[in-house]
Amino acid sequence: MLKNTKENGICVITRESESIESLLKRFKRKVTKSDILKEFKLTTEYLKPSVQKRKKSLEARRRIIKDQLKMEKDIQKKKKKKGEFKKHEETTSS
Repeated sequence: MLKNTKENGICVITRESESIESLLKRFKRKVTKSDILKEFKLTTEYLKPSVQKRKKSLEARRRIIKDQLKMEKDIQKKKKKKGEFKKHEETTSS
């Protein structure tokens, strides 16, 4: 297996009896995780420094909002689980 993926690109080795669709799916996942397309887009187009700052701050805001929503969902799930546990205790004690 190749060690230096930056120089050689992304490698996806086929597994036994693996379909082409799943192979492509794994390849696409590796490409998105490595941010190759993002780097390519950034280098191909010129953005003014003010536009770069604006874009960067918007991405940061989106990330913060996404994290907050994720935390709220986790809290709601925990509350639901606690509520179910209490209901279960009440029904078994009666």
